[in-house]
Amino acid sequence: MAARYAVALATKHRRAYYERDMKPVVNLDETFGKVVGRRQPPADGLTVTPAQQAQDARAWKNALRTFPIPKGVYRFRTHEKADAWLWQMLTRPRR
Repeated sequence: MAARYAVALATKHRRAYYERDMKPVVNLDETFGKVVGRRQPPADGLTVTPAQQAQDARAWKNALRTFPIPKGVYRFRTHEKADAWLWQMLTRPRR
């Protein structure tokens, strides 16, 4: 009974809506007026300007800093000794 009542409510005003005389939004028989201005293509949001590149470079430099490893070429007899030396250089206090 409740479902029947809901269908009746939903379809009650349908006929009045469809039988209305609706005016078209645009008259296609008329010629269109002149165009004022020009459409600018949207800016590409993914392009990076030189100022943004410089700012990114500064941010990366501050984030990573330089490694506290002395420059040069190092030779070790084993990988274990190289790893131990590397960890010692990375964990020593900065000057």
